[in-house]
Amino acid sequence: MLEKIISIDNIGVIKSGVPRPLALEKVTLVYADNARGKSTLAALLNACASANAPELVRRKTVGVQKDQKILLRFKAPAGDFNAQFDGKVWAGQQPNLHVFNQDFVERNVYASAGVTPEQRASLLELAIGDAAVAAQAEFSKLSELQRIKAGEVREAEGALTGFCGTLPVGLFIALAETPNAAAEIQVLEKQIADAEGMAAILAKPDFKKLTAPTFDLAQFKGIASSELEQLQDGADALVKKHLEAHLGAATERWVSTGLHHKPEPECPFCGQNTDGLELIQAYRTYFNQAYKGHLAQVEYMKDLVNQGVSVASISSWGGILAFNEGAMGNWVGIIEFALPTVDIDAAEKVIQGVQQSLVEIAEYKKAFPLEAIKGSLVAEIEAKLATVIEMAETFNAEIDAVNQKIGSYKKTVSAIDVQALATKQTTMKLQMVRHDPKVKVLVEAVITARNEYKNTEKAKNDAKANLNGLMVNLLITFQGL
Repeated sequence: MLEKIISIDNIGVIKSGVPRPLALEKVTLVYADNARGKSTLAALLNACASANAPELVRRKTVGVQKDQKILLRFKAPAGDFNAQFDGKVWAGQQPNLHVFNQDFVERNVYASAGVTPEQRASLLELAIGDAAVAAQAEFSKLSELQRIKAGEVREAEGALTGFCGTLPVGLFIALAETPNAAAEIQVLEKQIADAEGMAAILAKPDFKKLTAPTFDLAQFKGIASSELEQLQDGADALVKKHLEAHLGAATERWVSTGLHHKPEPECPFCGQNTDGLELIQAYRTYFNQAYKGHLAQVEYMKDLVNQGVSVASISSWGGILAFNEGAMGNWVGIIEFALPTVDIDAAEKVIQGVQQSLVEIAEYKKAFPLEAIKGSLVAEIEAKLATVIEMAETFNAEIDAVNQKIGSYKKTVSAIDVQALATKQTTMKLQMVRHDPKVKVLVEAVITARNEYKNTEKAKNDAKANLNGLMVNLLITFQGL
């Protein structure tokens, strides 16, 4: 305790404040008017407690030339000692001295109308009584330990941060382990690559189908099965008898043409009189307009063959096969498919064979224009063309199946969220890093440091609660005095 004030010179309003040493009791009351040095006395005692020389130098009495001087005597269990200030520095042992003045209030309680966080923290360091002092010491020790543990947490997290990517350390630690992460990452990489090339994939063409050939033999079959009605007045029998006696069909065509050269009244070939001849009249009846029209249609049958049945109807097949073969590379490895093909040579041979058979029928009809050719004969030949049509239909059905797969794949690709895939891929890579043996060691260090910090924080809070309880009880005790 402060036992005696021996000297106070040139401190503020106190120029020579102690003419003789002043002994103090356990409780000493000091009274004075305003501006007589009460605050100055409290300030110099506070400066003595902290050995604060600048504070006293700042308070040197204005206008004096002599040095400042303070000499105080303290009584302590280890022995009495002096604390002395010579105007520059403090000398002697630093006393256990506490001053509860306005500075204390402003540092620890409030300033003006408010209370700052710093004041609340300082107030926690105020402890009165042995139990409170012990509690304060425990609280201070735990506060310092918590500060150390916080540094350990920062250090452990700093060592782990480089492995966390953009994730906070806590989320990185919480990442679960994925057994097949490497394989899944490869799948994701392919999906991302495919999705990033989505525009190119969507622009890739489908495979082309064959143009199915059409064969029109309706008119040909109508002519082949046609026949003229019986010629009137026995002209048919007379003419046929005559023609059979003179080279038959060849003579028939020659006579039909000869009627255009006006065989009456005399023959343009031999000059004999033909007027009134029965055979000439029979010719005119036999070779009437209907017959002429019939012959014209028969003559047209070969043209109908070339028009209705032609290799040109499958001329585009080769180009389509070439296109599909070129487009095949767009989809290999993306979808599973087998590209169909068709035997163009075989199809051409079928068509050419049908052409030849129909031409033969046309020639027979030309030789015997009045005879009807059986429809079954033409139908049998026409049926061969169905195999060519079937080739195209089978090919096109297989192409439709492949194109359907392509369409489904395009829909799948267009619906892919590239950002979501990339995020998932990044997360899985971080999962692999998180559960790497070397990183696990760092993770355990962070977990341990965090647990120790939390335990220290809890202990500090418990110590704070204990200290607060002691201080409350102390205040209640003093209030009851």
